[in-house]
Amino acid sequence: MSCLDSALGEACVDLQAISLLLGPSLKAARQAGAGAGQSEGAVSLDGQSVKAQQWLPFEKQTPVSEGEQIFHICDLVFVGSEFGAANRDLLDGLGIRAVINVTAGSGRVPNHFESSGDFEYLHFELFDQPGSDPSEAARGSCEALSRWGQEGRRTLVHCSAGLSRSVTLVLAWLMESKKGLSLLDAVELVNEQRGRRVQCNPSFWCFLAALERRQKGWPPGTTPSFDFTRWVVEDLEKMGFDAALVRQALHDRADWVHFETLMDSVLEGCLPQYLIMISLDFVFLCLCIHCREYCKDSVAGVQVLGMSYLIVSHERRSPGSVLEKLFGEAPGLVYEVRRADLPAVWRVFEAEGVRALEIGATRADMRAVFHVGSECVLDADVASLHCIWEATSFQLERLQCSIPCVEEEEAGFKNRRAPPYQLTYAPEPTADAVLLSGARRHRVAIVRQEGSNGDREMAASFHMAGFEAWDVHMSDLLEGRTSLESFRGAAFVGGFSYADTLDSAKGWAGSVLFSPKLAAQFKAFRSRPDTFALGICNGAQLLALLGWVPGVEGSSDSLPLVEQPRFVHNRSSRFESRFVTVRIEKSAATKVWLRGMEGSRLGVWVNHGEGKCHFPTKAVYERVKKNQLIPMRYVDDDGQPTEKYPFCPNGSPDGIVGLCSEDGRQMAIMPHPERLTAWPWQWPYTPEAWTEGPSRLKASPWLRLFQNVRTWCDENGAS
Repeated sequence: MSCLDSALGEACVDLQAISLLLGPSLKAARQAGAGAGQSEGAVSLDGQSVKAQQWLPFEKQTPVSEGEQIFHICDLVFVGSEFGAANRDLLDGLGIRAVINVTAGSGRVPNHFESSGDFEYLHFELFDQPGSDPSEAARGSCEALSRWGQEGRRTLVHCSAGLSRSVTLVLAWLMESKKGLSLLDAVELVNEQRGRRVQCNPSFWCFLAALERRQKGWPPGTTPSFDFTRWVVEDLEKMGFDAALVRQALHDRADWVHFETLMDSVLEGCLPQYLIMISLDFVFLCLCIHCREYCKDSVAGVQVLGMSYLIVSHERRSPGSVLEKLFGEAPGLVYEVRRADLPAVWRVFEAEGVRALEIGATRADMRAVFHVGSECVLDADVASLHCIWEATSFQLERLQCSIPCVEEEEAGFKNRRAPPYQLTYAPEPTADAVLLSGARRHRVAIVRQEGSNGDREMAASFHMAGFEAWDVHMSDLLEGRTSLESFRGAAFVGGFSYADTLDSAKGWAGSVLFSPKLAAQFKAFRSRPDTFALGICNGAQLLALLGWVPGVEGSSDSLPLVEQPRFVHNRSSRFESRFVTVRIEKSAATKVWLRGMEGSRLGVWVNHGEGKCHFPTKAVYERVKKNQLIPMRYVDDDGQPTEKYPFCPNGSPDGIVGLCSEDGRQMAIMPHPERLTAWPWQWPYTPEAWTEGPSRLKASPWLRLFQNVRTWCDENGAS
């Protein structure tokens, strides 16, 4: 039995194809970006010139117009509209001799030239509306296209507008008969040939998704997608503990709870048009707690698509107490929808028979107001509710974290605001001329040791800035397979070298300092005025232990060991993994790493257990501040340097993030900017203005750090 046969009659409950509606073909997008409103020229179909359509965004697509009706997909298969099917000259010019007509009802298109005997027609009754099943038409058209292809007949598949039904049948043929193309590949091919995005109705997408799932043997929940910024996951989850407790059957497996119709119908109808801003299920949480979760992020200072919090109004439609209504668990979904989009969402619900209730709206005064019937059962400040919710978590924190740190975080928890991000420059991607400069690119060694990690992100960041990044293990240097002499720069990555058994980076530093060969090689590299070195996290601890930062004033020598600053255990007494905010300071590193970035406040990942900057002597600390050897500082929600937890995750004095050398060539920092150069996918939060609208950023702000050092290399030739 074929995959197509096995997909016939299958309920349209898959979400696999939904995101295909969301992204244009790569080629079409590039063509559209070449110049809005400009013609893309013509495509030649065996000597016949047919005008190609420029790709348009989803919401701007319109039915094809006269003169743009037939598109060659591949082999002997064409797709088009009723206008093309009625144009005898166009059909003759393209050599088409077979036609598949996919129309129905009052919109049925006649087989215009059937009586002439010059064309063979095949007609399928198929409505272009939710709930229509294209399986029979797909099976029949696949058989006909295969048969006519073997006979050498050119075939037109058409519907009314040439956008949905005809395209669906061609996609099914490409997947089933044309060497088993994947759904993504088939859509990409059709997009490229038509010059516009595929626009099938949701029921047809579900059929195509079921077909591919059968072909690939995929489980439910897998989602091929052009647009990975839109996540749709259909994991089969189950409730259980409360239900099992009520039944006094704690040993039992919990009941499975499915609400596929609700999820699928709404998502299929609303996601392609970007009607839904936020969607959260409350299978595991009651409605009341769900709504608190809904607004939690804004209380913590993260504006989630403009959502502040929810006001709930629920009519008393069935017997039950207020607690039962607000805290009862049952499967369901809560959506946030723009007021202007509400009519369109209601139409989707009504078409699919899904019962929905408008339960509330957002507010700007940060209060949560719950009504049951006409009774107001809760009117409270959201921040206070959030503190109550987190109280048990803080009790647990006292068992695993330094108590003063827990008390600091708890005391300031209610007053948290959005991160105070600020940019003093416009991030730009690296120019193609730089990326393609080949042998002229500067070489940087991405140095790692046993237990290191983050080397791939480090290499990618330097590569994105125009460097030639090399993977260099310490054993390569020790055994002479390569040498730092052949590199302009060295980047020492994070991780846990030697599992931090001897404290962070001490084993790594010992492998250099106690090897005469490596000690001499590292010293020679540091002494060359055309080189740079970056240490991040474990690499920063290494540069401190080697004495490369801050160094002796006025020379490239290292401080005596008893005076050397280093990074010690966090004040919280535990490993810290957080997304914090740092401010770029005016420092010696500005000349090499941070040019044009001073004054900016950016989010960055920290992942370390020993990141507190310790100064054995006050004199060295004062010199570091006086000579501006502090490249960054941790800041609070007001954008001011701080030692308070959790803004400063390690307790460094004055919020010190790291150190740099007197000439700025060596920089050691504990956070991980290399994990934030892929924009914006690696950022857990960004201001809306950075990702939306005309002022949205073209590249990650942290990419500039790596671009700056490349510019410095260009300006300071190899010695």
